[in-house]
Amino acid sequence: NLPDADFILGTRGFEHIEYLKISGDAFPPTGNDFLGKFTGLKSLRLDCMLTELPNSITQMLQLEQLDLSDNNITLTEDSRQRLAGMTRMEELNLDGNPLGLTPDVSAMNHLLNLSLQQTGISQWPIGAERLTQLHSLLLQENQITTIPESLFTSPAMRTAKRGTILRDNPLNAATLQRLTEYRLRTNT
Repeated sequence: NLPDADFILGTRGFEHIEYLKISGDAFPPTGNDFLGKFTGLKSLRLDCMLTELPNSITQMLQLEQLDLSDNNITLTEDSRQRLAGMTRMEELNLDGNPLGLTPDVSAMNHLLNLSLQQTGISQWPIGAERLTQLHSLLLQENQITTIPESLFTSPAMRTAKRGTILRDNPLNAATLQRLTEYRLRTNT
C-alpha cells in the first residue's frame, strides 16, 4: 500500500530517489500523485496490474530505464504519443502487455534495449529501424509479418541487427526470403 493521499499531497517530493520499484495486485488510486513526487527518477519498475500508462510516468522526462513488463497495459493514441516523448530512454521493457498499438520509439535516440515480447503487436516498432545505438530489440511471440528494408541495407544498423530477435512471429514469405538472402550474403 502507498501512503494515504494527505501524505502524498503534503509532501514536497522525493527528488533525491533515482530508482523505484512498486509491486502489487493493483495500481492504487493515489498512484499517479505518488509517482509524481519522484522527480529525479532514472529507473522505474512497476508490476501492479496496470491497464494504462500512468500520466505521471510520461512526465518523468529524465527516466532512462522503464520496466512495465507483465502488466495489462493497452496503449491508446494519446499514451503512445506520451511514451514517444520520453526521449532520454535507454531501456524500455513492455513485455507481456496486450499493447494493441505499436510503440513509437523514433525520438528515443539513446535507446539501447527495447523489449516488446508477447505484446501482440503486428508492426515493427515505429522508428526502431533508425536507432543506430540499439543493441537489443526483442520482438518474440508477436504478430509481425514484415521488417523494414533499411535493416538489410543500412550499415549503421549492424549492431541492432545482431541483437534483434523475431522468433515466433508469422513473417511473410517475402520477408523470410529476404532474411535468407541476407544471411547468405553476410554470413550471419
